[in-house]
Amino acid sequence: MAAGFTHVSNFTGYMRVVVDSFKEASGKLKILDMPAGAGKVRDALASQGHEVVCCDINRERPDYVFADMDKPLPFADGEFDAVVCLEGIEHVIHQSRLLSELVRVVKSGGRIVLSTPNITNFYSRLLFLFSGTFYQFNPAATVPGTPDEIIDRGH
Repeated sequence: MAAGFTHVSNFTGYMRVVVDSFKEASGKLKILDMPAGAGKVRDALASQGHEVVCCDINRERPDYVFADMDKPLPFADGEFDAVVCLEGIEHVIHQSRLLSELVRVVKSGGRIVLSTPNITNFYSRLLFLFSGTFYQFNPAATVPGTPDEIIDRGH
């Protein structure tokens, strides 16, 4: 794992659901996977025959395109058939700016798949009852930094 960056090292259930949703695609799609983390989603989508561009601030793999999700993305308008943004939007300061960029880089009629942790689940609510923080969203674990600093801020 690239130093200073958090991402899951296993292939999760939510990743499987998303990857399976592309199985019935007609033809090869060009898909943006951002944040790409360890590249698990990319590998699974590529095994289905899709062209997958990985984008992240980490240097997990040498073929990743560097991009800060809080800034304009380095891609042309309508460049992708689909965008996959799993468990990333909660890491950025300006969520609406990121959403605008995802819409910009996907083709008209394309697909955007976005997920974020469910803090309303029973475990997270129970944790909040006893600690005042939600699961994965402890303010004490947030990495401080300036708005222009390129770091993984956590949740």
